[in-house]
Amino acid sequence: MGLLFMMAAMLGAVAFIDSDDSASDTEDTPDPLPPETPTDPVDPVDPIPDPSLTLEGTSGADLLLGKEGDDIVYGRAGSDTLSGGAGDDQLFGQFGRDDISGDGGADSLYGGQGNDILYGDASQISTSSETDGADFLDGGAGDDRLYGGGGVDTLHGGDGDDLIVDYDLSRNEGIENGSVVDGGAGDDDIRVDGGSTITGGDGNDSIFIHADIGEEGVTEITDFVQGQDTLAFSIIIREGDTGPLTIQDSADGTGAEVYMGDTLVAEITGGQGMTLDDLDVAFVLEQNAGDIDYTDGEAGSIIEGNHSDNVINGGDGNDSIFAGYVGGDYAGENHHGGSDVLNGGAGDDYIVANSATYTAYNDGTSPIEVVHDLHVDTLNGGEGNDTLVANDGGILTGGEGEDVFVINHNMRYVDNDAYDGDNLFPEPVLITDFDPSEDVINIGYFGDFSGFSGPSATEVTVEPWENGEGSNILLFDRVIATVPGAGSLTYDDLSFDRDLARA
Repeated sequence: MGLLFMMAAMLGAVAFIDSDDSASDTEDTPDPLPPETPTDPVDPVDPIPDPSLTLEGTSGADLLLGKEGDDIVYGRAGSDTLSGGAGDDQLFGQFGRDDISGDGGADSLYGGQGNDILYGDASQISTSSETDGADFLDGGAGDDRLYGGGGVDTLHGGDGDDLIVDYDLSRNEGIENGSVVDGGAGDDDIRVDGGSTITGGDGNDSIFIHADIGEEGVTEITDFVQGQDTLAFSIIIREGDTGPLTIQDSADGTGAEVYMGDTLVAEITGGQGMTLDDLDVAFVLEQNAGDIDYTDGEAGSIIEGNHSDNVINGGDGNDSIFAGYVGGDYAGENHHGGSDVLNGGAGDDYIVANSATYTAYNDGTSPIEVVHDLHVDTLNGGEGNDTLVANDGGILTGGEGEDVFVINHNMRYVDNDAYDGDNLFPEPVLITDFDPSEDVINIGYFGDFSGFSGPSATEVTVEPWENGEGSNILLFDRVIATVPGAGSLTYDDLSFDRDLARA
């Protein structure tokens, strides 16, 4: 075992094998030449490795690592881990549940039998283009997971219910698109960048396209089956991009075409007769584009803002609008959001704004310090029964209809009471048109993170203004919302949701 390990290491590869079996590697290295005379000193030189290796695993769980050359690696039986390293490698998982990564170069990966995981680049979703290559991935039999990474890849799921992901997360200028995806038999989940060619294959397939309008080519779906397959788009919006999003039958009547304004986004063979109601669409404002003023022309859209000062108009339909930071883990992070104006328009809209940027510091003994960088969002529900969700300092106007105002106040307290209370409390939310006969105020919060816990509903109180023309809602005797025109508001008029439970 020790001799085999040393030989493999000298050849530039590492193979961990079972003691009863062996892994083989071959390279053609010329015999070293002797010095001219036995007494001449020989300068030490680095060995010149043959860049091409062939590695074979065992019946056990092997770790087989290629190096700089064009390697060929066979996992054989067992749940193996195979990595090609640099070069244009061929990696065969064969039997068992294998984890295979091509790393750099244009690699070919074959999962074989079993529920395999294949990475065209490194063994994670990389946000760098350094390991991009035109990779070929074939999952084979089993419920496989295939991740193409950067570059123009070809991905075949094979038999089984496969997950196929081919995002280019680096978003660098000049990155090529145009990957080819074939789900094969089974109910596949396919998620790709725009400009790809997609064949779902047999089964009920789910297709998600992340389309960057004007930056990528046309997505082609070759075999869409209505009533069986599903199709969703996430469309990147930049300043100046205009809609509306439309869908129409192709000229030959055998499919459909999706347009954003005058830009062709996708061609769907088998999609003739489809309407926008047959698609799930989200519009995402480009994260680094700065302030964007966007008006949606669709009926019932999902719109996600960026971290700048945006104006988003939902238009007609039941829209969902999100601005600022939504979700994630709060401990020790900065959370960014601009001062947004979000208008739902007609329809029953769901509008969420996370306005505050803050960082929480705690060394385990000192009081908690929370630093706020407040941005005030303006949310207008418009007509319809809307839900408006705000955090710190938002201005909420429900408009006509039965509206729900949700106050997620972004505040916590420490179990040992070691906190600076003044810093933990944000600016209050202003609700401009609360009507107790039809509207609802809901008190919630995002949840716990390390060192913090959430308050209970018993710590919420309502305090009428002295002039009787409005009320304040308080938590720990701090105002978290002001409600003009609601002088008769009481605790019983409030509702509590998410992690707050009414006592």
